[in-house]
Amino acid sequence: MRGCSQYTHTCEVNEGAGSVYRFIYALFFVGGPQPFRMIALSDHGMADGAAEVEAVSQEIGYKMEAELTSYQKQVEEWLEACFPPSVNTNRAERTHRFLEEALELAQANGCSRSDAISLVDYVFGRPKGDSSQEVGGVMVTLASLCSASGIHMDEAGAIELARNWERIETIRAKQQTKPHGSPLPQ
Repeated sequence: MRGCSQYTHTCEVNEGAGSVYRFIYALFFVGGPQPFRMIALSDHGMADGAAEVEAVSQEIGYKMEAELTSYQKQVEEWLEACFPPSVNTNRAERTHRFLEEALELAQANGCSRSDAISLVDYVFGRPKGDSSQEVGGVMVTLASLCSASGIHMDEAGAIELARNWERIETIRAKQQTKPHGSPLPQ
């Protein structure tokens, strides 16, 4: 299967105080003996690789555009049915709910409170990452955790989404009693 993904890398270089370059790469899976082709794009410090990306896209018959996976589309449909836009598009709210679920998964797998707090301190002691790259990291580590735990990730997601459709009224009621502006769910 041919396709493309895009990722961003930020680095500091010694060209004066605070020089920061943000490199954007398009990684194509083209098949054959050298299956991957990486093209550097940039908004600073490099020639624009847009023409090369377009040429490779045409070569492999891939239209490079942001497409949502069917599962992500299904979740968006559920969010729209369950919550008003002020909730379902609120990035802080979605971040807090993701963190809550990630911590519950860690707890279910035996992670201790002290280990979780140590990791919070470690992460927040480092520079802030790029959201797109961090999503990729979350997906890779979640898939590997599921494999190590004998959990079929796609099946678990489908089951939970179906369960959420059945509990819309309960979830709405819980959302309405949640403290406004609080990261806590209740």
